[in-house]
Amino acid sequence: MDLGPWAPRALISVRSATAVGLVVALLAAGSLVMPGTPAFADPPAPTPKQTEKLERRLQVELKVLERGQKALARAGKRADRVQQLIDRAKAAGKDVTNLEAALFEFKADVATARSHYDQAKSILDVRAGFDADGKVTNVDQARETVRAAAREERQFLRTMRKATRDLGKAIKESRQANRAASLR
Repeated sequence: MDLGPWAPRALISVRSATAVGLVVALLAAGSLVMPGTPAFADPPAPTPKQTEKLERRLQVELKVLERGQKALARAGKRADRVQQLIDRAKAAGKDVTNLEAALFEFKADVATARSHYDQAKSILDVRAGFDADGKVTNVDQARETVRAAAREERQFLRTMRKATRDLGKAIKESRQANRAASLR
């Protein structure tokens, strides 16, 4: 029986495939018998520099939260002053519909900002990863606490800036429109 020119190569490839299969089977059986090492080693212990940085960031976020409380108080006072401005302008017979709409939107934006502030405050009140003194107890949790609080505080600040800017713009436009109307 003539197998042709490919016969020696075919036998070698069958032999090598069998040998490779046998080696893989032996390794698999050996790993079941021998105790294994963990696939993932424990993360390295945090360095003092890492913990100090997280502790400083916590203090920064607490100060930002304190400033946010003051900003909310100022926003309430600003809304009261604008309402007084609207009342005086109405008494003088001026058109204040745009200003009333802007004040309504301002109050809605402040309510949205307050929700972000409250979320940041609740995150920082729990202080996951920190002890009562603000020292790091778990680096991963502390890092996530600081990140989540910063994210909410940034959203709070963006919303407050937009609300204040839009209300100021509406007041300016209302004054200009009423001046133009009085000159006619």
